[in-house]
Amino acid sequence: TALLTSQSMQTSMAPKTPDIRDDVVLIAGTGNKKLASSIADELGINLAKMKLKRFSDGEVSFRAMESLRGKDVFIVQPCAAPVNDNMMELLLMISCAKRCGAMRVTAVVPYFGYKYHRRGEPISTTNQSRFLWSAAGDFSKMMNVMGVDRVIAVDLHRPGQGQETCFFDTTIPVETVSSSDLTIQYIHEHVELSEKVSIVATSPDFIKKARKYQIGLQSAPGVKEVSIAAFFRRSDDANVKTPRNVTRLLGNVAGSDVIVVDDVVDTGTLSSVCHRLAMEGAKKVYICASHGHFTEKSMELIGLSPVEKVIVTDSLPLPPNACEKIVQVSVASQLAELIETEYSASLASRK
Repeated sequence: TALLTSQSMQTSMAPKTPDIRDDVVLIAGTGNKKLASSIADELGINLAKMKLKRFSDGEVSFRAMESLRGKDVFIVQPCAAPVNDNMMELLLMISCAKRCGAMRVTAVVPYFGYKYHRRGEPISTTNQSRFLWSAAGDFSKMMNVMGVDRVIAVDLHRPGQGQETCFFDTTIPVETVSSSDLTIQYIHEHVELSEKVSIVATSPDFIKKARKYQIGLQSAPGVKEVSIAAFFRRSDDANVKTPRNVTRLLGNVAGSDVIVVDDVVDTGTLSSVCHRLAMEGAKKVYICASHGHFTEKSMELIGLSPVEKVIVTDSLPLPPNACEKIVQVSVASQLAELIETEYSASLASRK
């Protein structure tokens, strides 16, 4: 009996085998519960039980309904419309997790709010100087103060640039997932292209992204030629400021199937770009973007536009009764794989 008791005690005192189902907690904000649920399915875990309450004055309350003590917490919350509400939710969820004893808190932000608000305010025309500011940098500081340990995003910055990673100090790693390969794979499998294809960047900022599509689609079935074109703001005088909608197209798209690459797509982009390309002689127009900002009203406009398909990721949810022309490719598997990698790395660092 004594021997059995000793053996049972040794068994109970043996170190527990790490298991992602026991160590990782995945929290879904209200910004995109469908994506959070898909990530949980990929990981083979359940979403954490949480209670989020909104009061009549607009305030929000967040409460964890299960233990977060010593857990590796991942919070999924895109910060798009209503952007300020979603940002506040994320900040409160980070704070709640830290106050509940979470070992580490990672913010999974598929869409990073205010990331386009990078401006320079003219101060002195004599010195040709200006003060630079970024609203996304201020948002990052808020997350920093709340105690976030890591940040994961989707196409956080434009290729070749990296401003957003500088919003956080060196103690907070920022990792971004690229969605271009997913979109290129979808085109390979589901889109029949003609022999001549043109990749069009909506601005010079996306020429590097367009180049990636050009390389990826050279091996697409039936495609023999892939060229690049880009829209530029038209100005014959460098000292004259021109409206953003006054552009010129550098490159030839006549007789080609056109794939437009952008970061964010909305109704304005669809209406202006598609009609302009049709005037330039494009055969079919496809739009590929990282994020889709759509409303119910825009669904009707997309249906009437000459675009064949609008391909976006599921970083943001679609409105009800979405147009059949819109296709979402899921980044859930990429984000789940990254979460698993982060979890494995944290295990290795504890040894």
